[in-house]
Amino acid sequence: MVTNAPDARPDLACGERFRIKSRRGTDYVVTFLHRERNGDGMYVRLSDRRIARLNDDRVRWSTYARVSQEGEPLVAPGDQILVEMPSRSIRGKLAEEIVGDEIVIRRPSGRVIRVPRAMVVAFSLLFPAQNLTVGDRFMVQSKSGNQYRGVVTALPGRDRATVTLDDGREMKLRLERVDFRTLFVPVPVPLHEL
Repeated sequence: MVTNAPDARPDLACGERFRIKSRRGTDYVVTFLHRERNGDGMYVRLSDRRIARLNDDRVRWSTYARVSQEGEPLVAPGDQILVEMPSRSIRGKLAEEIVGDEIVIRRPSGRVIRVPRAMVVAFSLLFPAQNLTVGDRFMVQSKSGNQYRGVVTALPGRDRATVTLDDGREMKLRLERVDFRTLFVPVPVPLHEL
């Protein structure tokens, strides 16, 4: 068992499995996915295959211990995903295990799209977030139907978020106008891990 000082967080690599306890005593076995550069939490895959966000202030790093990684794929059929190519992005569910030269995506309409892996420039799992957190990348739709993608730079109050959109514009996002059912945080997965 590897043990660290109480507040020391180890450098984690995408796909690393480990055991850790929460401050309340809950024992987790998780697979590390991603940490935003300025964020205070990390995205992990839980033992039941769900994606979750663990905040640093809610876990005891002194309980950290590596766990065998055998047989634990990072992505699995049914995962909500975002596949980005040079000319467009496709969002849907992973329809089949990624084997070979294609990523098979089932769109919400039921249509199946096969994307050659050579065309993919970025791949993300989509975490269905319940709120916005500083440092997170996000994608959301307003109640009027506008689509927003960007990074949260500040949360100056309960009703607003300062964001930098993917096109470079900065704006104040009025949270009462956001449809939180459409809020997702893209959690990038390195292409070589697929």
